[in-house]
Amino acid sequence: MANELTPEKLTTVSNAVYSGNKIEAIKFYRTATGKDLKDSKDAVEKLAAELEARNPPCSQDSEGRVVYGRRWYSGARSPR
Repeated sequence: MANELTPEKLTTVSNAVYSGNKIEAIKFYRTATGKDLKDSKDAVEKLAAELEARNPPCSQDSEGRVVYGRRWYSGARSPR
């Protein structure tokens, strides 16, 4: 996936995943890469699994979404 997106676009997708907006991440990925829905969904789910393995969830918010840490919500830093 890293080969298909610029670092800035990868950060956008990662931030969407971190904030619980997987559908938005898939839409952005599709737009950025031109891939079809299935390939985009598979790529975003793979990225989500990689991110969760590196940064386990801290808690869940009031709507049941996973919260990874506030530092990612700002968009100022990208995941390692």
